[in-house]
Amino acid sequence: MDGQMKIVSQFTSLNCQFKLAFGDLATLPKEESVDVMVVSAFPGDYTPIKSTLIGALKSKLNINIAELAKDKVDYRLFYNCWYSHLLPTSIHFRRILCFENMTRLHPAQAVGDIFRCVIPLFDGNKGKMAMPIVSSGNQGFDRATMLIATIESAMTWLQCGLSMQSLIICSYHEDKKLLQTFNSTRARFEMPTQDVPDVFLEMAVTEEETITKADVDTGRKLHITDSLVIEDSVCTSTIKFACGDLTDLQKSDQVDVLVVSSFRSKLMDKIK
Repeated sequence: MDGQMKIVSQFTSLNCQFKLAFGDLATLPKEESVDVMVVSAFPGDYTPIKSTLIGALKSKLNINIAELAKDKVDYRLFYNCWYSHLLPTSIHFRRILCFENMTRLHPAQAVGDIFRCVIPLFDGNKGKMAMPIVSSGNQGFDRATMLIATIESAMTWLQCGLSMQSLIICSYHEDKKLLQTFNSTRARFEMPTQDVPDVFLEMAVTEEETITKADVDTGRKLHITDSLVIEDSVCTSTIKFACGDLTDLQKSDQVDVLVVSSFRSKLMDKIK
């Protein structure tokens, strides 16, 4: 890889700058320094192939991903990612985060795990991140599909509270169609810098659905009162609001996980 990285388009949404770049991400200039540099790999394979970002980091900056992987913070079992400890300050990024899709999902469905994984790294500070179009090199997935999925996933986590100031998404090859895809996505999401609103559901409660003390005391059958469907290119999610006794959950609303809460001391006594 020899092409210098350059920003070709950008927009701001939810107080985060999204930047599309062409060129070699290993040549990230000082003025675009970031907290996290993302690479992607086949599970457990960090071979520094010349045509990959992992190879470019090794040849240009002497950063050996295989060596970093020996002493990593490993979240692959849960989030398909691991990240390194802090790198020398002379490098224009502070950590490496490696995305390894350990599931059978299309990577467009798993790329959101990258943003989930950096939440504790940014820890409320406005973090900066740079990444290639993951899984689109030797892994062969469509670049436009992965670009759209990456931006949509970032937007989802920004709405959920991710504190991110900027995201550089880089393609080594200049691609006019990819630029068009980015600009089309920009038209969907661009908005001026503003306070990010709290995410909430507006619920209209009728007189018949008002919860009373009698309902609690006698046990009230579970009743779905409202729902919200959220759709994007990755998946469709349904959020339901219910009133009543959750132990009355019907087969039609069967779930994989039922969440309960407990005082810690009582819970620990049961575990012991």
